[in-house]
Amino acid sequence: MEKQDKSVSVCRILGGVVTGMLGIIGLVWGIVSLVLAIVLLIPLLGWINWIILPIITLGVVVSILAAANPDTKTLGTVAIVLNSSAFVICVLRLVLGGGIM
Repeated sequence: MEKQDKSVSVCRILGGVVTGMLGIIGLVWGIVSLVLAIVLLIPLLGWINWIILPIITLGVVVSILAAANPDTKTLGTVAIVLNSSAFVICVLRLVLGGGIM
């Protein structure tokens, strides 16, 4: 019984580390996505938004997972805002450019 309790506590510790890293990963992902979304406002680079949108969507998912943890709720929330802003910029750029430009 004691071995199971120790293994459970190790899993909880490792889970906390991984979840803590999700907040940082989501934040960095959001910053990079937002910078790319702003750079892709340059004419004739709009088609790259089709490549960036799935990456931003994964960033939103990672950020939601980070926000679900009470320890990284603030980082996760900021990352959700950054990734969602990048998503909106990319979608608006595609709408204005007709999906290509």
